[in-house]
Amino acid sequence: MHPSRRAFLRGAVATGVVLSGACGRGSLPRALAKRSRESRERGAAALWALQAPDGAFRSSVYGLMRSGHSLTGFGLTCLGAGGRPSRPPPGWAAALDFLAASLDGEGALGRPGSVTDYPVYATALAIRAWTTAGHAVPAAAARWLAGRQLVEEGWEGTSAFGGFDMGHRVRPAPPHAGHVDLSMTRRALEALAALGHGPDSPAMTAADIFLNACAVPDGGFVYSPVELVLNKAGCVDGCRSYGTATADGVLALAARAGAKAADHALHGPALARLRALHRVDRNPGLEGGPMEAFGPAMRGCYRAAAAEVFARFGGPEGWRAPLLEAILAEQRADGTWASESPLQKEDEPIVATGFALAALAYAS
Repeated sequence: MHPSRRAFLRGAVATGVVLSGACGRGSLPRALAKRSRESRERGAAALWALQAPDGAFRSSVYGLMRSGHSLTGFGLTCLGAGGRPSRPPPGWAAALDFLAASLDGEGALGRPGSVTDYPVYATALAIRAWTTAGHAVPAAAARWLAGRQLVEEGWEGTSAFGGFDMGHRVRPAPPHAGHVDLSMTRRALEALAALGHGPDSPAMTAADIFLNACAVPDGGFVYSPVELVLNKAGCVDGCRSYGTATADGVLALAARAGAKAADHALHGPALARLRALHRVDRNPGLEGGPMEAFGPAMRGCYRAAAAEVFARFGGPEGWRAPLLEAILAEQRADGTWASESPLQKEDEPIVATGFALAALAYAS
């Protein structure tokens, strides 16, 4: 049986995608609110038009994401952002069925062959999609994701402890964690929270150690305390925080701490840092750094994450209208969005359109 709208919204509340009533939506000019709503409707229709007959969202640009494992959960999560489903089944049902049928023998997504498709991301996003839609989560998927947290003997005292690895078939062995980052850990923690892992659970307690390792003295967060070269703002004479990493940090804290997120010691400084960094035209904080080109290349990712943070916890004065105007100005004639830069895969319309729809949902 397909979920009703009421069941969908109950799931959205459980996963934290409904905006915080404490922050409210503020006041927008009526004309801008109307344009934003129409843009989101056009964008959602354009994104659904990219869905394959089997329910998957597959990249037409990158072979890495052609399996549909990561992009399908991503697309559904963005379409459901803000707790307002843009389209009921059959689109949702077909996509959820595709994800369930694609789980491997261990319960993971993203490992369809020799080329992996971001297994931890893919499985975490699928769990968010299932829970948001009010569907039961396959037990194997929940078990596999929880098992990818680096908490076994040997990880204690390393910067990777409490984080999540990529999810490759060959599990990393301490002390060599490989690629462990805050963005991936945020998505995993959100999925675990949706599955009922509370702030006092072992998984969330361990995650706190990793989140502290990602925090830097300027109040914000960096992408990885494990492989410092991955931090796009640079780590010469200490790492500097930047927009996407700090937004991911705040959202990871929210998943880790639940209703008490604002009481977490890192929450206030990180939120203040994000508000100070904020700009709508790029991923902020990379200016003058070694990877400055990732600023415009990651603007969609930044906008979606920052809009969610600001909608839930409060943003800079008047943040909504400039963000909406920037997004509306970039929508293409066919209803999609796409970046001119391939640096962070936002030149893939499914990726860029998903981020735009999420940001519109939270900012409108």
